[in-house]
Amino acid sequence: MTYTYLKPKNQVNLASYSSPYFFEDLSKINLYEREPPGQTDPNIWPQNSQTTIPLAKEGKLRAQFWSIYWGCSANGKDAVLWALEQIDVAKRMIAKHDEFIVPKTGSRRDKDFSKAISIASIMGLEGGHMIGESLAVLRQFYYLGVRYMTLTHSCDLPWVTSSNADDKTDVGLSEFGVKAVKEMNRMGMIVDLSHVSSQTMRDALGNVTAPVMFSHSSARAIADHPRNVPDDVLELVKRNNGVVMVVFYALVNLGRKK
Repeated sequence: MTYTYLKPKNQVNLASYSSPYFFEDLSKINLYEREPPGQTDPNIWPQNSQTTIPLAKEGKLRAQFWSIYWGCSANGKDAVLWALEQIDVAKRMIAKHDEFIVPKTGSRRDKDFSKAISIASIMGLEGGHMIGESLAVLRQFYYLGVRYMTLTHSCDLPWVTSSNADDKTDVGLSEFGVKAVKEMNRMGMIVDLSHVSSQTMRDALGNVTAPVMFSHSSARAIADHPRNVPDDVLELVKRNNGVVMVVFYALVNLGRKK
């Protein structure tokens, strides 16, 4: 039996790639080799690279999400601008490797990627702070090719509570948050519930009309971490026909060995 795989999240350190050193010269980025062992100079090769095109071919990777991300420190400042810069870098990187990496938007014209030999590349926005609390901005990101959004990252926003909240401050989704979720469903953008609070998970699942995903979360009953999914929410995900993708991040699996 032949298997093909979807990689839930490939951040590829795009923030580093949009630094002045790399921004206008992607020739310095080599997706055919991993970073040199022990490399510490960020001007030679971005740290934490785990993906190469040869490894993707060997592993029969057929689709992946490219994570458009900038930290919560940009919230209320330049988050929208920096997200646009990340999209620019991602699109140019995909175009640079068009011999194997193919952009996809989920349109009916897209062929079945599981039968292809290339990687279907789909962009996702990791953090609702990058829409600037504007449905218009959310729509523009969709038009640029973004096909999922993590409602928030590691910060509470006026319209959504993150996994950092405790029980007293976990207010879930606001009225705007519900509107954002419904607009995502209308357009065909996946609602990603990783990084959000338990109440946000429940509120979102109570308002969506399409399957959700947890792009990188685990089961809280196995690893008791606020980033992970409680049992009652797992039941809601099952009814929703959603998906919880496997995550190997040590913080979330509480340092469990392989």
